[in-house]
Amino acid sequence: MNSTPWQNGFLAGRLGKPLEACPYWGFEVWEWISGYVDGRAVSSPITVDRKNAAQIPRIITGRTLQ
Repeated sequence: MNSTPWQNGFLAGRLGKPLEACPYWGFEVWEWISGYVDGRAVSSPITVDRKNAAQIPRIITGRTLQ
């Protein structure tokens, strides 16, 4: 695995760039996306407790459950 696409994807995820910003083709796309997802997870961790558990459907779908 070439770590450069992963590192670039990680940085893009941390900076909140759009997923469409991927500059790679072929297998490197998957490495970049993997890094991107990890970078997004680090930049916006979600912690769950009783107060914000009801917001999880809204975070995932953009809608609240009725």
